[in-house]
Amino acid sequence: MPFFPTSNNPPSFLKRGLGGVNLLRLTLIFLLSFSLTACWASEKVIHWKQEVKLRDERVIMLDRLSTQIGPGFPGNVYLEKSQAISFVNPDTQEKISWNIPKGLNLHTLDFENKVPYLVLKAYTVADYNNWNCPNPPYMVYRYENKQWQPLPFKQLPEKVSRRNLMDMSRSIDEVSSDNIITPDEQQSWLRRLDEGDRTISRRLVHPIAKGCYPDILIKQGRESEINVPYYNNENVLIKPRVN
Repeated sequence: MPFFPTSNNPPSFLKRGLGGVNLLRLTLIFLLSFSLTACWASEKVIHWKQEVKLRDERVIMLDRLSTQIGPGFPGNVYLEKSQAISFVNPDTQEKISWNIPKGLNLHTLDFENKVPYLVLKAYTVADYNNWNCPNPPYMVYRYENKQWQPLPFKQLPEKVSRRNLMDMSRSIDEVSSDNIITPDEQQSWLRRLDEGDRTISRRLVHPIAKGCYPDILIKQGRESEINVPYYNNENVLIKPRVN
């Protein structure tokens, strides 16, 4: 991921505040872990399939396996604990399987020159921080040499621009009764989302507005992204005020 020219001297108010923020964060993580242990005791495994429509109109079958924990607070719902996928490359007939990295949700699967690409997004704000607040907010992987390799976002082919995957199995009940998601059912589900969630935007976001901790950016030399113009959900350019 490209970084921007930065200063080696982060604002003094950020330096002063990081110690207290880290202590508070550790306390919250401990309390959350204790709560999850108490409230999310059971697991269930769901095997489901999705007919994935590629941008060239071909359709491939994606086998998906989801492990969920719950039900629990809030809302008496299940949360995704882990995900795995497998599919056959329609050009090479190779069967490809992968355990999705922790904290990421599937967004798009497509091919360029017979090579599969996967686009994923962070599951929660905590996951966004754990993945170092990518900007644009996607993780990109390309399958090569029998492995999924992470790529800088700028290496994602420009033609890969539309979402074609459901992000988690708990969405199945909203659109399907047989655990097989068709392209039409996928489109029905996508229409419920904001336009920004149906595409892959090449525009930068404001990491702080998405919940990124300033120290995450500072450690990577990305101080310039703490106050950077960005587009909000209404596609309006927001320019931070300069004191």
